[in-house]
Amino acid sequence: MGSKNIPMSIYQVTMQDLFLDISDSPLGFLEKIAKSSPVILYVFDLQEMRNVWVNGSIFMTLGYTEEEIAAMGSSILPDLMHPEDMERYAGHHARLLKLAPDETARFEYRLRSSSGEWRWILSEEATYSYDGDGAVTRIHGSAIDITERKLREQKIEFLMNELSHRIKNLFAVVESLISLSARDSGSVSEVVERLLQRVHALGQAHAINQDQATDSFRHLTEIVELTLAPFLLDDRIKISGTSVMMHQTKVTPIGLIAHELAANSAKYGALRDPNGRVTVEVSVQPKASDCQVTVVWREHCEKIKGHTTDAPKGLGKPGFGTLVMETSILQIEGEIERMWTDIGLQTTIKFPVNTGAVAT
Repeated sequence: MGSKNIPMSIYQVTMQDLFLDISDSPLGFLEKIAKSSPVILYVFDLQEMRNVWVNGSIFMTLGYTEEEIAAMGSSILPDLMHPEDMERYAGHHARLLKLAPDETARFEYRLRSSSGEWRWILSEEATYSYDGDGAVTRIHGSAIDITERKLREQKIEFLMNELSHRIKNLFAVVESLISLSARDSGSVSEVVERLLQRVHALGQAHAINQDQATDSFRHLTEIVELTLAPFLLDDRIKISGTSVMMHQTKVTPIGLIAHELAANSAKYGALRDPNGRVTVEVSVQPKASDCQVTVVWREHCEKIKGHTTDAPKGLGKPGFGTLVMETSILQIEGEIERMWTDIGLQTTIKFPVNTGAVAT
């Protein structure tokens, strides 16, 4: 039977019996509940800008001691709140001052923990007390840590943006492949067959980034060759250097970087130029505990109609492609540097590998 069918008097009797059973007052009972709650509970003074009461969950969530929180006093929000959220808080504070008795106000913001990490907090606040003129002086609130939820949301947003970006890049690459095929000599059927080969190679390049094997290894040159396969059919890209075995965890980031470089080249650089070409050189330098792999991507192209070897207009502005490359290079603990030469773009990528990964 649902609780809505039980008379309220039963609840009242049950609560009274509970107080008698635990030999405690209603105030003491609520205090025990508040102290043990995993939710941050507090009373905040809007004039003095400080907590006048807070339960222990804030110390567990942020890692500060009770003395450290108390010492912050009126500077608690400027000290702990993220600057971007602090700017938004002015509007939230103004709303709190005008809250009606039956209203609540929500606010999402970041607080800096004792370890320096930003924790996302969701609070819901209501009026606690008024002054003689009826203005709100204090609010009571509850707050929960929503950091994990925000991280999941950010990851989903990133993946959606990455998917959109990949689709745009695929269209750019396909357009480039069609343009290449249009210059092929031979019958229509031969040109179509050549185009189909390139599109099939593009599909293989996409598949390498979807491999979910977790304990396998692949040669670095193999990863690059599979990713750049559509252009290798015309000998437009030459790959040379040392053979290096890469763990599966590094395959996707490297494939994404190679695909991004090829897509940009097809849109702006050497792979857009009918006479353009790209060289990829892989080298390995031993270090104290591991080896450093250096991959140099060099574009070689001439000035053609509608295109120069100068950096394309607007390309220097960070876009989602730049974010993909920066995220990917972080995943392999490396670094990336791009520069424009008189013959086109040169990109240098460096990252560490285990000494046993180098094949002779």
